[in-house]
Amino acid sequence: MKKTVIVSIFYCLILMSCNNVSHEKAAEQSQISVQAFDTTVYVYYFHTKVRCKECIAVESVTKQTIAENFGDNDNVKYIEVNIDNVEDEQLIEKYRIAWNTLLITQGDKKINITNDAFAWAINAPEVLTEQITMEINKFFE
Repeated sequence: MKKTVIVSIFYCLILMSCNNVSHEKAAEQSQISVQAFDTTVYVYYFHTKVRCKECIAVESVTKQTIAENFGDNDNVKYIEVNIDNVEDEQLIEKYRIAWNTLLITQGDKKINITNDAFAWAINAPEVLTEQITMEINKFFE
């Protein structure tokens, strides 16, 4: 009798663990399918309330690049975020933003081109335009 109870408990444990594995695999597969359908590329420009001429140039070049090269593409969105605004706190925490930042994202993938943006926005805006365009296009390859 004891042997039957022990075998039954062991059998139940095996079934329960197999069931958990199948749920985990189903959850992984659903995440993969959600990511596969997440085709929108977001170009975020995070900035503070007080901005220098380089900050304004980064914004200007980025907006112009998106409008000229991706204006008819509904899967590319430009979003300007003032990090001093409390209502954007969740987005700021998600990307761990502490200062002016230019990010290109899609799903969980992100490319930070802040250093290049500030290096080129004033003296070589065409280089920044090429960089932004190239990085966005990588998401659609």
